[in-house]
Amino acid sequence: MKTTIERIFETLSKEDKVELKSQKIELGAVDDLIKKYKKIAANAPKIRNIILKEANNLAAVATSLGTIKAQFDKIEKTAKELGVDLPNEIKSVGNVSQSLAKEWGKAANNISSEAKEI
Repeated sequence: MKTTIERIFETLSKEDKVELKSQKIELGAVDDLIKKYKKIAANAPKIRNIILKEANNLAAVATSLGTIKAQFDKIEKTAKELGVDLPNEIKSVGNVSQSLAKEWGKAANNISSEAKEI
């Protein structure tokens, strides 16, 4: 038969083991969390660069659409001088290209600004 002291030490040693196991689990969870964070954080600069590149591509499209509008204006001016009325389809190309150039240029600037904050 065990003495009272032996039973107390036995009980304490069991409780310590349980506490250590739970601490190991918690530390393992923290380690897993840190690994996951580092993996995600490592991808952020790559994604940022892709976003900046695509924002530049979008800005280039907006600029190209602006040149379409400029060409349309020249054609429209020449048509007026000749007394020719342009078809609505051609007029809409001029209007749409101007609208898209403005909106896409604005979007490209916003995207670029936000990506630089990452």
